[in-house]
Amino acid sequence: MKIHLRHMLAVAFTVIAVIPVLFLGAWVEQTAMKKELAAVSEKHLLLAGNITAALDRYANDVKATFGYLIEIADEKMQPPSVIDLARQIGLNSFSIIDEDGRATFQLKDNPILGARFPAEILKRLRPQISDGPAVFSDVMADGEGQPTIYLTRSIAPDRIAIAVLDLEYVRQVQKAIVFGRKGHSAIVDRSGNVIAHPRSDWQSQIKNIAKVTPVARMMAGETGVTTFFAPAVNKDMISGYTTVPSTGWGVMVPQPLEELEERAGEVQRAALGLIIVGLVTAAIISWLLSGLLVRPVEAVIFAARDIADGNLESRVPASASISPAEFHELGSAFNAMADVNAALITERKRAEEALRESKQHYQAVVEDQTEMISRHSPDGRRTFVNAAYCRFHGKSREELIGRSAYDGMAPEDLSKLEALYARLTLEQPIGEFEVSFSGSDGETIWQNWTKRAIFDASECVIEYQAVGRDITERKRAEEAMRQAKEHAELANRTKSEFLANMSHELRTPLNAIIGFSDVMKSGMFGPIDNPKYAEYANDINASGVHLLELINDILDLSEIEAGKTELHEEIVDVSKALLSCLILVKERAEEAGVNIAYDAAPDLSALYADERKLKQIMINLLSNAIKFTPAGGRVTVRTWYNTENG
Repeated sequence: MKIHLRHMLAVAFTVIAVIPVLFLGAWVEQTAMKKELAAVSEKHLLLAGNITAALDRYANDVKATFGYLIEIADEKMQPPSVIDLARQIGLNSFSIIDEDGRATFQLKDNPILGARFPAEILKRLRPQISDGPAVFSDVMADGEGQPTIYLTRSIAPDRIAIAVLDLEYVRQVQKAIVFGRKGHSAIVDRSGNVIAHPRSDWQSQIKNIAKVTPVARMMAGETGVTTFFAPAVNKDMISGYTTVPSTGWGVMVPQPLEELEERAGEVQRAALGLIIVGLVTAAIISWLLSGLLVRPVEAVIFAARDIADGNLESRVPASASISPAEFHELGSAFNAMADVNAALITERKRAEEALRESKQHYQAVVEDQTEMISRHSPDGRRTFVNAAYCRFHGKSREELIGRSAYDGMAPEDLSKLEALYARLTLEQPIGEFEVSFSGSDGETIWQNWTKRAIFDASECVIEYQAVGRDITERKRAEEAMRQAKEHAELANRTKSEFLANMSHELRTPLNAIIGFSDVMKSGMFGPIDNPKYAEYANDINASGVHLLELINDILDLSEIEAGKTELHEEIVDVSKALLSCLILVKERAEEAGVNIAYDAAPDLSALYADERKLKQIMINLLSNAIKFTPAGGRVTVRTWYNTENG
C-alpha cells in the first residue's frame, strides 16, 4: 500500500517541527539533574572551605595560646587573665609532665589531668610528641571515656607540655551548617574518627568512618566533590570535602541526592508538558500546509506521465495565482526541460567525444613518465601499464595486462598493501607504502608506491592507480646516517666512561696528597723548621687542589656532552654566594696586583639555582677578569634589579 504525498508531508512537517521541541525537552530533562549537581557541588565545596578556614584559624589560635602557656610555665605567678585565656580558647587543662607522667606544672584552677598523667593515654600519644611545633592528637577517649583531643609538644629531653582541648567550639561550627531536609556537615580527624557529627552517638563512640569515600579522600589530603552512600542516614549523598591545613582534620558537607532529584523532577515534568503541546500544534499546522503543497505537484506528475507515454508535446498548465512562486517556476522549468531534450542529447555526444580525446592525451603523457604507472581492478588484475613499468619487469604490455599485480610479492609487502587498502576512503583516497627486494646483482632495491583509489558514483572502488618510484639511494643514505649516529653515540659513551674511570683513579691519590699537605701546612704534628719545606707544602697543596678542580671540570663537561647534567636547585643567597667567590679569588687578585670591589643592590632577593654551579661560573668569570686586568687595575662585581623586565 502506497502512502499519499500529503500524508508523508504532514508527517514530515510534524516530525521536523517536533524534533527541536523534543530535543529541547530531552535536553532540559537530562540536564536538570546535572545543573542541580553542579550548583550544589559549588555550594557544598564553598561551605566546606568556609568551615575549614574557621577551624584553621581556631587551631592556630589554640597553638599560639599553647605556646604562650609553655613560655610562662616556669614563672611562679599565673595571672587570672592567663587562666581565662586558656578557658576561652578551649584548653580545659594544661600541664607539664616528666617522662613518667608526673605533673611538674599545672595551670591553676585547671588541674583536670591530676598529679600523674594516665599511662595508657601517654603511651598512645608518644609517637606524635616532638620538639617541633605543637601537634593535635586524633580524637580519643580520656580517663573517663569522653572524646578528647590532646595538644602535645616536647620542651626538654625529660619534659612534655600537654593540654586537653574542649571540642565544644568544633561541634558548634559543625552544627551551624544545616540546609535542606537532611543537609549537614561533619568533621573527622586524620584517621577518620568522628569529631563532630549530627549523630551524637557517633561522637560519643568516636566512630571511625574512614571507609566512607569523601573521608578516605580527605585523609589522603584531597579536596573536591563526590557522591557516596552515607550509613548515618542510609541514603546516597553528594558531598563537598576538604582538609584543615594546620591539623589535618577533614570537613565534609553532604546532602541526600533525593533532594536534588525532587527539584530536577519538577523541571522534567514542565519539559514533558512543553513536548505534548508542541506535538499537537505541529500536527495541525503540518496537515494544512501539506494540502497546499500537493496540488501543484500532482499537475507535474500528470504531465510527466504523458511524456513517458510518448506525448512529447505535453506541458504543465499554468498554476493558480494563489500558488507559491516556486510552483510557477517548477511548471516553467519542466516545460523548458521538455523543449531542450533534443539539445541535451547532442551535447552528450559531444562530451563523449571530448572524453575520448582527453583519455588519449592522458595515455600519451603517462607513457612519457619515468615513474612506473599502472592500473588494476579491485581483484588485482592489471588494466593498464606504461612503458616504464614494462621496462622494469622486462615484459611487454600484452604479457602484463590482465595478469595479477600481486604475483611474486613478498607476504610482508602483501600485508602492507592490505592495510593500505583498508585506509583508502573517499575522503582520503591516496596512500603510500614501501617495498624492498633483491636485484639481479644481489643488492637490495627499495621502491615507494603511491596508490590512489578511484570510486564510482555509489562510492564503491572501481579501480586502483599505482605510481612507483626508485628510492634505493635515499634508503642507503638514511642507513649510512643511522650507522654514523650509532658510532658517534658509542664514541661519546666510551669517552664518558673513560673520563669517569680516570677521575676515580686520579681522585684517590689526589685526596691523599691534599690531605697530607694540609696536615703539613697546619703543623698538626709539629712545625716545619725549614721555611723552604713549608713553601713546598703550600705548593703541593695548591697544585693538588687545582688538579682536582680540573678533574671536576672535565667530568662536568663530560656530563654535559652526555646529556646527564643534574642541577641541585635550592634557594641561594646571592650576596653570600658572591662574597664566598670573592674570598676564593682574593689571594690570586693580590698576587696580580688587581683590586676587587663588590657593589650589591640593597635588599637583594634570593635566587633559585644550583649554588655549586653558580659559584663555579662566578669564579671562572672572576679568574678571567683578574687574568686580563693589568696590575693596578680594578675588577668590580655589581648586582642590581632588572626593572625593565619586572
